[in-house]
Amino acid sequence: MFLWNKKIKLLIYHFSILELSVGNKISDKLASKKLTKNNNINLAKTIEDFDKDPTGMSKSLPLHKGSYPEWDDFTKNIIKEYTDRLIKNYGKLESPPIHIEKVKISMRDTYKNTAYFEENIKDYNSSISQYKQKLIIGDFSKVRTPIDEYVRRLNYSMFLDALNLLKCQYSVGSSISEIKTTYLEALDYMQNGWKKTEKDFDGYYVVDDYWDVLSMLSLGYILNIDQEKLERLIKLRFVVNKPDFLLDTLCNAIQNESVPKGFDIMKYGNKYSSLYDIIHTQNKEEATKLLFKYVKSDWYKKTQANSWHGRHNSHSYDGYWSFESAALVKLLGLDDSTFKDLKYYPYDLLHGV
Repeated sequence: MFLWNKKIKLLIYHFSILELSVGNKISDKLASKKLTKNNNINLAKTIEDFDKDPTGMSKSLPLHKGSYPEWDDFTKNIIKEYTDRLIKNYGKLESPPIHIEKVKISMRDTYKNTAYFEENIKDYNSSISQYKQKLIIGDFSKVRTPIDEYVRRLNYSMFLDALNLLKCQYSVGSSISEIKTTYLEALDYMQNGWKKTEKDFDGYYVVDDYWDVLSMLSLGYILNIDQEKLERLIKLRFVVNKPDFLLDTLCNAIQNESVPKGFDIMKYGNKYSSLYDIIHTQNKEEATKLLFKYVKSDWYKKTQANSWHGRHNSHSYDGYWSFESAALVKLLGLDDSTFKDLKYYPYDLLHGV
């Protein structure tokens, strides 16, 4: 997370090299010398030197097999010498080297702090790892459901965790490239974990399922994910083969097709019906005003049926983001400069910040 930890790596690497080399003792000539600042020991003085020569002493300290009791004292002196030089050149280890730019994280969420989201990110990663471990071990002897259904459910759980992880990453200020990586992982889990037939969904997506599909389509379009990968997502959208103007608008955008004209909308997608006028408005200024109003005044109210609504006062909050709004800004070519500090609007996703 922090670039300056490379300095610590620089120090630890030297320690480990010395520790692992105990079996390879120093020559009699060098071992008999006391280590001083004038003995030309070529310890790396900069990060750049470290990259070129990780040991920093390949020329000055030739190692070979042998038995030299002086080794322990000698290596202790090397470690002390190296530590002193690090502190002299860079200051105490708590401070980064002045030539390395520290990563700047700008919080995007206003409800929680950095520590909260970092803890959530840690928990989601741990949860995904545990699910993966179950699949790797492959011990299904105690599983009561059919194995293929059990595997599907594990993947579905990883998908939900990955999507929530993505929200946390965006909320805390993670880079867009990191968010894109998480998205691609979520897409893989979704493909393996999504229900297989319309009947499995009782004919319609429930509120949260609809939001999941909408968010994944929106994010894929915003992040410029390869169309080949997004074709997999479009197939998942049509597991429930009901027309829906918003989902189909995004599918068509991904496939470079025209915006559908129908107003068909799924049973649990009707809270997004106000977006229809925005999509079909010919006047961009009017569309911008309507979308601004939607994000500022309508979006949060319309999502009250979602399971994540109202969680900002709890420990299960990941962020409130209207991904579909950013997708429509991109699709319609709207000017979102006035949206930059608008609550719920993921401005940085579109602008690569």
